[in-house]
Amino acid sequence: MVSQYFVKPAPGPGATKSAAKAEPANSSAEKKDEVIPSPAQQRAAQVAGEVKAESEQTVTVDTQRYHVVFSNRGAVVRNWILKDFKDGAGKPLDLVYQPALNRVAAPFAIAVKGQALAVDPNTALFQAQQSDGGLTVNFEFSDGRALTKKAFRFQSNSYLIGVTSEVTQNGTAVLH
Repeated sequence: MVSQYFVKPAPGPGATKSAAKAEPANSSAEKKDEVIPSPAQQRAAQVAGEVKAESEQTVTVDTQRYHVVFSNRGAVVRNWILKDFKDGAGKPLDLVYQPALNRVAAPFAIAVKGQALAVDPNTALFQAQQSDGGLTVNFEFSDGRALTKKAFRFQSNSYLIGVTSEVTQNGTAVLH
C-alpha cells in the first residue's frame, strides 16, 4: 500500500479520459502538500518592497489650537506652536526647543534598546501622506527588510491627538 503512494503505475494505452481527470485530482493533492507561509513569513513578504521619499520635505498640520510642522526625515516634529499660549517674548509658544535639536532626538524619534536596526529610521526619508482634511498624517519607510510606520491623528478643536507607530525587521516586531 505504501509503494503505491511513491511509485505510480504507468498509464495503460486506453487511459486517455481517465488520465485527464486524474491530473486535476493530483494537482489538487499537490496543492494540499504546499507549504502555507507562517504569519511571520507573510509579514516579511509585505516588507519586501522599498518605500521611501526621494527628497526631504515638510508636512504641516494647522488647527484652531496649534500649528505643527513635521519633517519626513525621521518622521519627526520640527515645530509645535500652541496658538493660545505665549512665551516670555509674547510670541506663540513653540513646544520644540530649537537649540536642543542638535543635541537630542526630535519629538517622536524612534528609540530601540538592545537591538540594531538595518537602517536608522530617524535619518530615513519617509513617504508622507496627509488625509482627513489635513488632520491625519501617515509616514512609512521600508528598505526591504525593515518597515517603520507612524500615524498622527489630530482633532480640529482639541489638544488631544492619536499617535501610533510600528517597527518591524525581517517580519518581526521590534520593541521601540
